[in-house]
Amino acid sequence: MDSCKMRAWLTSDAAGLAIIGISVIVRGSSYLPMIVDQRRKPAHFLETLAEPSTWSWVWLAVGIFCLAAIPLRHARPLAVGLGIGIHFMWAVSFIISGGRGWVTAIGYATITLLALWAFGRGRAPDKLEVPEYKGAS
Repeated sequence: MDSCKMRAWLTSDAAGLAIIGISVIVRGSSYLPMIVDQRRKPAHFLETLAEPSTWSWVWLAVGIFCLAAIPLRHARPLAVGLGIGIHFMWAVSFIISGGRGWVTAIGYATITLLALWAFGRGRAPDKLEVPEYKGAS
């Protein structure tokens, strides 16, 4: 792959979905029963609604959908929304739980805001196009 194609892919929505998808899958894996004690005290509000293994499957499903949407242009907006949405839910959940949850929420909120910023920017043109004026000498 030449450098122009590599740069184009690295700045594409597909690359953004790959980043979000992989990070969401890793996060989901951290809630699996062999990783975290399922009977531990909930760390934030959403963990009071379901045990960690349930949230693990939610995160894993979102991450897998993000990766599956890479070649499916029509599915990308939903995948981006789910990937950003789950981070936003976690940020809000930590904030409303009180205590020092706001510190953890900073990371989730930052991912949410950076993803919104990145996907909302669109793609920059690969080269500067200079218009040609007719009749100019």
